[in-house]
Amino acid sequence: MYQIKCDNYILYDPRDADLILDKPKCKLEVNTVGEASFTIYASHPYYSKLRKLRSVFEILQDGNVIFRGRMTEDSRDFDNIKVVDLEGAGAYFNDSIIRPFKFPDDFMSDSAYIQAAATGNVVEYFLGWVIQQHNSQVLDFQRFKLGKVTVSDPNNYIARESSGIPKTWDILKDKLFNSGLGGYFCFRYEEDGNYIDYLSDFELTNTQRIEYGENLLDISTESDAMSIYTAILPLGAKLNEIDQASDDESRLTIEGLPDGDVTEDIVKEGDTLYSRSGVEEFGWIYADEADSTWKDVTVAENLQSSAVETFGKSLKYTNTVTITAIDLHMSDEEIAGFRIYRNVICNSKPHNHAGQYRLTKLDIDILEPQDTKITLGDTTRSMTDINRGNKKDITEEVKAIKTQATTQSVDLSEIQHTVVEQSTSIVNTCEAMILSAMQSYVETSNYESFVETVQSQLKIMSDALSLNFTSLTDEIKNVDGDLQEKFNMITKYFTFDIDGLIIGQADNPYKVVIDNDRYSMQVNDVEVLWLDGEGKAHIPELEVTKKFNLFGYVIDQDESGNVNCEYVGGES
Repeated sequence: MYQIKCDNYILYDPRDADLILDKPKCKLEVNTVGEASFTIYASHPYYSKLRKLRSVFEILQDGNVIFRGRMTEDSRDFDNIKVVDLEGAGAYFNDSIIRPFKFPDDFMSDSAYIQAAATGNVVEYFLGWVIQQHNSQVLDFQRFKLGKVTVSDPNNYIARESSGIPKTWDILKDKLFNSGLGGYFCFRYEEDGNYIDYLSDFELTNTQRIEYGENLLDISTESDAMSIYTAILPLGAKLNEIDQASDDESRLTIEGLPDGDVTEDIVKEGDTLYSRSGVEEFGWIYADEADSTWKDVTVAENLQSSAVETFGKSLKYTNTVTITAIDLHMSDEEIAGFRIYRNVICNSKPHNHAGQYRLTKLDIDILEPQDTKITLGDTTRSMTDINRGNKKDITEEVKAIKTQATTQSVDLSEIQHTVVEQSTSIVNTCEAMILSAMQSYVETSNYESFVETVQSQLKIMSDALSLNFTSLTDEIKNVDGDLQEKFNMITKYFTFDIDGLIIGQADNPYKVVIDNDRYSMQVNDVEVLWLDGEGKAHIPELEVTKKFNLFGYVIDQDESGNVNCEYVGGES
């Protein structure tokens, strides 16, 4: 159930005939502040309580705040019917500014930065500093708290600077999630305030799935190559801004830096950076000036670093999967509703979509749940174009499902179902024949479900034979009233090749190697014990913690720590 609040007043509650709004909608999207809107009639008891900018609005789903923000605009017609537009709390970052800075140059003496650079995360430090600058300029309801940060730089070093006085939100966009660091800004609204999490990937999974033939209404896929570029001529601040004595209005470049390899793929040549793999794949494509200019960067080395970061996104297609699905929560409150900043499992074989996707955009129509739209994949980028599937043969079937879903109520009083799926497939490639057999047993009951998949795979290649056993456990638990889904996968394998038999487990340092004249146990590919063809055992290091028998003598350690040796006899 949804509720909409304004300060301490409840504006919308479907259980109260006096607290009704028309056309309440909410749009949530990663790396944006979010927005909402509704229509309120003059007869509403709290019609006059709405204050622009100052009132705090909340949209709650089953008691959890999914949107918090303020009113920016309203329009009133002849009958005093008012249309209200809201923007998310992230827009509070547009109420503050960031004064000129150079990072990390200006922070070298800060003990917190020194610790972050040595053993912590400089990205987390920088985000925390930006939030502190914002909080120092605004009122309590506009402030944010630093949440969880999992985005990091491989070298734990980033260079950021600004010579102007941009809005704080612009700094967050340009210096963090829209930079080469990437990641997702996730707004979280708790009782003690507003939080911002900066995640490299989503950590939770929605328990409600999207299934073809059940709650999937429509699906579309787009792939765009217009944003790809393989070369860039980086431009920094104007030279007369760097040196006040200069009248040169041209911009800083990297031409004075040494030519050569900057990374394994990125090469500097003159005033240009280019990607070897990108040029080979797509040809020479220069970035637009807007994508090549860093107006606040005054140091050539920092300019080059900023430009190198952009290649992480510039060399990939932009792929978007948009899905229209019924949120079954609207028909049965015991089914958890879709939540943004989480993954969702989608299965639509006719569209060639099966797997786990990020839920990065959620257009919620509170009164018309069949019109709720879900965007998966956050317009992800990939090196290869995605398969659009063949919608032509299934259009009528999808329309039939949509018509049935919108004209009939969904009976979900009995939501327990069991699905047993067995599939066997043989896949031939130029290198291997893969014979797989999988049995999936799925049982769902209200708030708990248990999924266990056991897969055996036999892989036959020209020089090896591999047998894999994979156990996937999917448990859904009710944690603090909020459903979460966690995964645990263990893969054990047997491989036969010219070196013999190898027995091990994926992501485990221990394995056994057996061939015709040697049996060995290895840890991190280093032999710690082996038996040779003559029956001799070789152990580089031996630690005895209790006792051992040697040529009829028993050597042990008593409770006082004394080492005793006793002859007990042996075979002659």
